[in-house]
Amino acid sequence: MDEYPTGVMPTSNDVSGVRIPLLISGIFNAVSAAGLLIVGLIFLLAIVGCFILPFGIAYGVMAYFEIKTFVELGNPADHGRLRGRVQALEIIEVVLGVFGNLPSLVCGIIVLVNLKQLGRPRAY
Repeated sequence: MDEYPTGVMPTSNDVSGVRIPLLISGIFNAVSAAGLLIVGLIFLLAIVGCFILPFGIAYGVMAYFEIKTFVELGNPADHGRLRGRVQALEIIEVVLGVFGNLPSLVCGIIVLVNLKQLGRPRAY
């Protein structure tokens, strides 16, 4: 017997499995960006800062988009629309794990596993 008679799985408005790791990762990236920017500016005279500053900027941009998406996920009507953005953000988080950003790597994997909570993507 079919568990869902209409063939459509019922949607739940509980997306905490996506929102909470997204917020944790965004906060961690903001702290990392601040630290890397400060260290990069300190070592700028030694030329080493030129290699550190781009990572600080990248983490800052990621933190901005993650926190912005966290806030937008508060509206249940936007869940389907934001699924693609969340998926892209978390794939980038997993890739950034190669550069030593392990907490964001773990949060990215958790969100990718729980991505089905957002439902199916909707056309614009």
